[in-house]
Amino acid sequence: MKGRFAAVLLYIQKNINVATLSEKLVEDFNKAAIKLGQEEMRHYSHWTVVCAYMEHVAEVFERSSDVELSQYLFIGEGFGKLLDSCRSSEISGIVTTLQEILCKFRDIVTRGFVMTAPNSAMYSAVMTNISPSLRTLCCSLTAPQPCADLLAALCLMSIDCKTDDFVSIVKFSTSEQINKSISSRFLSQVLSVTGFLKQLSEHLPSYEVTLIQAWITSSILVPQSPLRLK
Repeated sequence: MKGRFAAVLLYIQKNINVATLSEKLVEDFNKAAIKLGQEEMRHYSHWTVVCAYMEHVAEVFERSSDVELSQYLFIGEGFGKLLDSCRSSEISGIVTTLQEILCKFRDIVTRGFVMTAPNSAMYSAVMTNISPSLRTLCCSLTAPQPCADLLAALCLMSIDCKTDDFVSIVKFSTSEQINKSISSRFLSQVLSVTGFLKQLSEHLPSYEVTLIQAWITSSILVPQSPLRLK
């Protein structure tokens, strides 16, 4: 795997599309992610593959100035499988890596001010392979706090990509089913972002009522909540 990813980085440096190189890497990752939750006796072996893959993919995006060379193909279905089946002690590392990737992608989109076909493909991969499993995890009573950070990154990314998803994520984050601790941490992050309230006012007319309700719920159920309304 290390050698193949070294080739990927070389391709990116030379501005060559990485689609062909990605196929085997993503296939191996997806298989390991699926088997991670099925073969307890080989858990360590599969987890080693998963960790190596995530580390290399994070480096791929870190060294990329865009996703025009098919880097989006590395966001495989295996990420959703990991969020569904990994042990609680393993989730935080996965979530943190994904958050870093999404933040980098948002920088790419914001800098370019345009949704190119590769940008759209990247966004679609995230919303298809990560978002559903993340939402399920955020509803768990034992959801790790970094899940709120990833949900915030997903929400901020959607502002620049698809308004309907932005509204959907905000509504989900203040709904009854989400873990209130996750909701509180999510809101404390996004509300501090410049322009976020402006986007809310434009696309969610009832946002003030929604935020007040979330604040009241958070104050009652999460005494140490970081959420503050001004």
